[in-house]
Amino acid sequence: MDVPALCHAEDVADYLGIPVYSVRFLVKAGHLKYLGRPSQNSVKKFARVEIEHLALDRDWLSKAVFIIERAIQEKNRKASQNRELNG
Repeated sequence: MDVPALCHAEDVADYLGIPVYSVRFLVKAGHLKYLGRPSQNSVKKFARVEIEHLALDRDWLSKAVFIIERAIQEKNRKASQNRELNG
């Protein structure tokens, strides 16, 4: 991983091989944490060393995939319900 010690969500997504929007699902589930206490509209940063460590943990990766899949299914379910109500 050729990035600085502080990574943005795009760097994390590239390193883990996931879409960038999936990073927020992992953060929301508490499976991945930002550095510091960023304000709501600030750029969020992650520690490269932590991302590299987590990427080597098969159990962590398995749970991450589960969290992402579940979040996408829930998002699709809500969109489907909205289409039914509005369409």
